[in-house]
Amino acid sequence: MGTRSITARQDFEPRCELIAPLDNLMWDRALIESIFGFSYTWEIYVPPQKRVYGYYVLPLLFGERLIGRTEPVFDRKSGRLQLKGLWLEQGADGSDPSLKAAIEGCLDRFKAFHRRG
Repeated sequence: MGTRSITARQDFEPRCELIAPLDNLMWDRALIESIFGFSYTWEIYVPPQKRVYGYYVLPLLFGERLIGRTEPVFDRKSGRLQLKGLWLEQGADGSDPSLKAAIEGCLDRFKAFHRRG
């Protein structure tokens, strides 16, 4: 029995999603790094001067790959979403229109979710 990638399915349309730092997908950081080549540290407890990315940085999943991380901050008072940073992994082409659209769609859903709360 061989393995088959989910992206081999004809009806698969990759989308981009934010992964919460405490999501069970991220529990075993060593496993995530060995499978996806994605090194992740939730830097909320790291002193500011030692942070590599930011205070509350979320991994970005696109299709079946962890393609980067971002630090979105939603200001409930103004209803605005601010991106403090967006860092793409090597091999994730930030100039690809379909990837840009997927990331924007993900952030739009994130903003809409917070506006409801």
